[in-house]
Amino acid sequence: MIWELYETEKAFVTSLRGVLRIFSLPLRMPNGSWIKGVPMGVSRLFDWLDDIVSLHAQIATALESARISHHPLVLNVAEAILPVVARLDIHLPYLVRFETVTKAIEAMTVDVTSDFGEFVRLQSSLPECAALSLGSFLLKPVQRLMKIGRASCRERVYGEC
Repeated sequence: MIWELYETEKAFVTSLRGVLRIFSLPLRMPNGSWIKGVPMGVSRLFDWLDDIVSLHAQIATALESARISHHPLVLNVAEAILPVVARLDIHLPYLVRFETVTKAIEAMTVDVTSDFGEFVRLQSSLPECAALSLGSFLLKPVQRLMKIGRASCRERVYGEC
């Protein structure tokens, strides 16, 4: 279970870093501010996503450190991730705005007059996107929390929830 958590956390971070590289980074100025024309809801969602990726990268690093330690594994994992568990609330603003912003992105994507929609269509056609929509990628943090919650629940209640 711990190995799976580490591996899936690492894959989650890698995947979302790719999303940020493809969809967020091209929309930023060298100083980190957003270029003109990026809808505020989208820029805020990307900012929150960046924070989420940073937190999960810290979790993956903590799990890796605990895994290679010579102390009892379960205690190491607990000690390593306990400080970041309280920070999972960083997902809250993302979760609250996710549905509204992804619906707006979908609407802009089908609007041939939307410059942002054109950007999303172009970026989505890249091979790295594997024909997935931006909305599909943005759903990953929601799915990740649900997976972590299910795994935690299974372990607490006689092996299953």
